[in-house]
Amino acid sequence: MASPTVTTGAGFSVVAVAASLGLDPAAIFWSFVGASLGMSFAPPSGRLRAAVVFVCATLVSSLFGISLAAYLHTDGHVAQNVYSCVFSIFLHPLILAVVNAAPQVVQGVLKKIGLGSS
Repeated sequence: MASPTVTTGAGFSVVAVAASLGLDPAAIFWSFVGASLGMSFAPPSGRLRAAVVFVCATLVSSLFGISLAAYLHTDGHVAQNVYSCVFSIFLHPLILAVVNAAPQVVQGVLKKIGLGSS
């Protein structure tokens, strides 16, 4: 089990990286909530793939939510949180479905051009 010092350091590191990318910690939190809700709509997959897609969906949807709120509203902290959550609910299952289908799509393209196994 990780010590509280390591866990706290990891948490501060994540917030520091997110802040350097221009992401608001509140938007990341609401994206996390949305991705958690979106997991119920996602197709089944392995643990590692699901974890990587979860993190990607959380970060991308918080970026989309912040960008849309900045585009549509002048001062919209509530709006960016709502947009981040809603984007994450829909992006998590969508990204996971695309990632799960990618190997079959690549194999089909390779077979079509004559490079895949028959």
